[in-house]
Amino acid sequence: MYQKPHHFIVPLLTSTALASTLARAQVINESVVYEIPPAGFQMGRSVDVSNAILATGDPESNAGGNISGAVHLFDADTGAYIRTLIPSSSTDTFLAGRAVAIDGNTVVCNGPGLGGINQGNPSVFVFDAHSGQRFEVLPDADDISGGFFGRSVDVDDGVVAIGSGAAQIEAGTLNATGRVYLIDEMTGARLGTILSSEGPTPLEFFGWDV
Repeated sequence: MYQKPHHFIVPLLTSTALASTLARAQVINESVVYEIPPAGFQMGRSVDVSNAILATGDPESNAGGNISGAVHLFDADTGAYIRTLIPSSSTDTFLAGRAVAIDGNTVVCNGPGLGGINQGNPSVFVFDAHSGQRFEVLPDADDISGGFFGRSVDVDDGVVAIGSGAAQIEAGTLNATGRVYLIDEMTGARLGTILSSEGPTPLEFFGWDV
């Protein structure tokens, strides 16, 4: 008999164990059980912890629409559920939360669409852990990474880093030139762009991980 998998989060587990655990969609802390919104199949696809807040991506969450994705926040010390962050976009979001980062009260997640290079409307969303979404970041007009925009994200000391490993690809080749966007975590202002000093390189997607 096929049984749909669910998920739970146990305090003090490592991120690896957390991401791979399968059970009911609850947070369990000793004898206290905290209910959370229904989890998708990929609950725990990405996790990060900062300032006693654990953020976990749930790309197949239906909280904001059909498989739009979400990020759940928990108290890293007690396991208590805090809230769910639901991306809001001028276009449809899809599978948001495949990549997640948190630093202090700033939470970042990607919204890659179907994840392929030909998928349009990729975004990265920046949230305040307590008050919700601050802004949405879109790739440059000449960035053709598609769903790979934001495949990796990070945030530290007021700066959001967004990897875009296939921003440019030479016609007829597999030579890619990636880039990393640097964004102010509070205002969304562009602080700079990091490019590879090597230029187009076969199958070397600069910015694939940040």
